[in-house]
Amino acid sequence: MHACALGKRVIFRFMLHPWWVCCAFVLLMPLANGQELQLPTVFRIGQYESSYQLLLRKHAATLIEVVDNDLEQAYRVWQNVLLDIEEEAAVEEVDFDGVRLYLNVFWTAEGRIAHIAYFIKPNSKRIADEEVVGVLSKVIGTQTIRSNAGQAFVHFGTASFPIASIPRPVEHQSTDKRP
Repeated sequence: MHACALGKRVIFRFMLHPWWVCCAFVLLMPLANGQELQLPTVFRIGQYESSYQLLLRKHAATLIEVVDNDLEQAYRVWQNVLLDIEEEAAVEEVDFDGVRLYLNVFWTAEGRIAHIAYFIKPNSKRIADEEVVGVLSKVIGTQTIRSNAGQAFVHFGTASFPIASIPRPVEHQSTDKRP
């Protein structure tokens, strides 16, 4: 018998054992069920790459698309998110002045913030990841768009704190926190 044929026989017998099937099922189950369930609501960009890719696929629309290409409305929504972050930093007594971030904000179809991915820019003031996560996690669940978007969406942006802005009018303020 040839070595190649013997190798095929051993591999075939090995594959028929039930323990192999169970191991393969357990190892591949997270891929089949979607890894997004293992994704924290606030995370650093680059930490959960495969789950992040799944999250991007689920949030195919962008903020500008959801507001019908109205640049002013999209800017107001984004500015409100940044102001909410700044306000939460003040409440948590975290000094965000000088902090610069890349932010990917993921909304539900109902207009509530579901996930925030962040990365501290190289030219940012030094700040611990735990402090950034603590502040950003307080913004999770905030409803920034009053109307139903009809689909989950995302916005990729940057932020430099403090935010230089005029006070926001009452009709454009973010609504309540978590439902």
